[in-house]
Amino acid sequence: GNVVSLFSRDCSVQRRHQKIVEEGPVTAAPQSVLRDMERCARALARLVGYVGAATVEYLYCIEEAKYYFLELNPRLQVEHPVTEGITGVNLPACQLLIGMGVPLTRIPQIRSLYGKDPKSSEPFDPETTPQREPEGHVVAVRVTAEDAADGFKPTAGRIDELHFRPTPDVWGYFSVKSGGGIHQYSDSQFGHLFARGDTREAALRAMAAALRDCLTVRGEIRTTTDYVLDLITTSELTGNNIHTGWLDSRIAARVKPGRPPWHISVIAGAVVKSAAAVAAASSEYLGYLAKGQLPPPGISLTRMEHSMVIEGFKYSVVLVRRGVGLAAVQLNGSSVDVAYRKMGDGGYLLQVDGESHVVHVEDEAAGTRLLINGLTVLLAAEKDPSRLTASSPGKLVRRLLPGGARVERDQPYAEMEVMKMVMPLLSPASGTLRWVVPEGGVVAAGDLIASLELEEGAAVAAPEPYPGSFPELGPPQVLSSRVDAVLSSAVEAAKNIMAGYVVQPEQVVEDLVSCLDSPALALLQWQGEFAVVRGRMPGALAAALEAAVAQHAQEVAAAEAAAAAAAAAEAPPEAAATSDGGASTGTGGSSSSSSGGGAFAGGALAGALVAGCGDFPSGAVIEVMERAQAEAAPGDQAALTAALEPLLRLARAHAGGRQAYARSVVSELLEGFLAVEEAFTAARRHAGDPGVTTDQEAIDALRKQHAGKLSVVLDLV
Repeated sequence: GNVVSLFSRDCSVQRRHQKIVEEGPVTAAPQSVLRDMERCARALARLVGYVGAATVEYLYCIEEAKYYFLELNPRLQVEHPVTEGITGVNLPACQLLIGMGVPLTRIPQIRSLYGKDPKSSEPFDPETTPQREPEGHVVAVRVTAEDAADGFKPTAGRIDELHFRPTPDVWGYFSVKSGGGIHQYSDSQFGHLFARGDTREAALRAMAAALRDCLTVRGEIRTTTDYVLDLITTSELTGNNIHTGWLDSRIAARVKPGRPPWHISVIAGAVVKSAAAVAAASSEYLGYLAKGQLPPPGISLTRMEHSMVIEGFKYSVVLVRRGVGLAAVQLNGSSVDVAYRKMGDGGYLLQVDGESHVVHVEDEAAGTRLLINGLTVLLAAEKDPSRLTASSPGKLVRRLLPGGARVERDQPYAEMEVMKMVMPLLSPASGTLRWVVPEGGVVAAGDLIASLELEEGAAVAAPEPYPGSFPELGPPQVLSSRVDAVLSSAVEAAKNIMAGYVVQPEQVVEDLVSCLDSPALALLQWQGEFAVVRGRMPGALAAALEAAVAQHAQEVAAAEAAAAAAAAAEAPPEAAATSDGGASTGTGGSSSSSSGGGAFAGGALAGALVAGCGDFPSGAVIEVMERAQAEAAPGDQAALTAALEPLLRLARAHAGGRQAYARSVVSELLEGFLAVEEAFTAARRHAGDPGVTTDQEAIDALRKQHAGKLSVVLDLV
């Protein structure tokens, strides 16, 4: 019979003789050597009378340019799509056709490989007929449930989310789905990805992009995806300077996969731990109220202290809540602001220094694992060296030392089978061993295997306190410097202060006074609202509104330019040379503006120019809008009224001038504060006891008043 060889595959990237990355065709050996390998493989198949699909494996010595026979696998291997991708031959279909007795030279895809008409049955000799060249290059990556940071130790557990988005160049398959899991008796591989490119470099780039952007795996298991992403972008692999012991040597050298920046890990850890602490404290507070007890005054929902161990360093941080979804994280005298919110899948969206970070959390025996933008970091639990526990589920195969024996630090004391692999267990310190689990016993993650009576003076590895501070970072979100945007932020911050959050009031008060005193405020607020609704009103009405505010816009622009010029004249020469003086607010009601109010941002110049700039023409724009509503056709009035409502509300708010608007803003803030204070006063009245004067007594009165909804008390307090 005939034998056909289908090019070659390189499976050098492996650990413990198990493949991680496969690719084809082979590019590390000369073509003459590869052709000779294929010739010998065909001869071997003829010699043993093999029928079907098989893989002949060789070891290739780069230094000698020689190859050595390793084995013949009489089956399809899981990486067979690599060969299919470079030959265009469907191997399972060929195997089936061979089993049906169809000659190789009659199989259409085999004929195409040799440049023959796939619809013809004309015989040809595969040994003497040349094949066409391989179709590009294919790289395959196995997705396994292993902890690459711990020597590729297998892991088992629940999978909360498994999502893969194929691309034109990358496809894959998985044996599990979201909500499933990997049990301790299964093989660690649960997925396989295949990337194709015109060249090896293109295929590697496509695979790296897929691992980074298209694959998400979350749950109790660990995966090797972030490690392999780092692996396939190393200069050794891209330069083909690898061998079968290369990955094992990296593991032995404890080469770690990519990690998030340390400060992002610390901030994310503080947010995650604080969210859990707030939930626990709230539950505790409500628990006291439900039992008719007064909560102790020490329960805090605004300030939390945490210690985290990351990569051998201990970080002691304080998180101070500054509002709903706003906080400051403090470390060794430095502070970083962070905005955060919980997402629907249980993760968190963090904003730090103007950048977003997606964080998912998984608690495990070794600590809390964070998945930050696809990269893993462990917030390690502080370990008791006298407790020898299982880091993953498995079976204790063999005790290497008897009970009562002395064990040295880092000495193997037992062997444990995890997902068909036997792993050594190492002692964290020296001492006397006391067994708890017998040989053959099955343990879960965190179970006690044995105890250790520590020797006096035994060296125990302890995390080192981190001595540094956070880098200089900007605000969580990139905020506009426009007066109206600054005012909105200041008002929100003032509300947070009055709600009991920890916010420095000095800057808030300064921003409030400065913005409310700015003659550009009303115009900028108007421009923002007008830009949103302009397309929903008749063109004539839009033009009339623009005309109504045009004179005021010119006054503001002129005053701002004069203030900027005066500021430049008073500034030192080097400062004046770099100052742009602010941007014009424009002359039309719908013009967009990047101005922050320029000179109106605050200071003596702004105050001096207020008198030279008239108030916003609220009366004129209100008259234009009310007339348009009255003249609108009955069928259009509802839509027009809805479109004009935000503009009318804003114009009426500024109808009394700058001082009246400032009073209304401050009054609204004070009314919010009084609402809380009056709730305490009402609680005292409800108690009917003139002796109810302390906060604790008022809280007890609130508890009785809101017995059916105690969360109201928590919100007020």
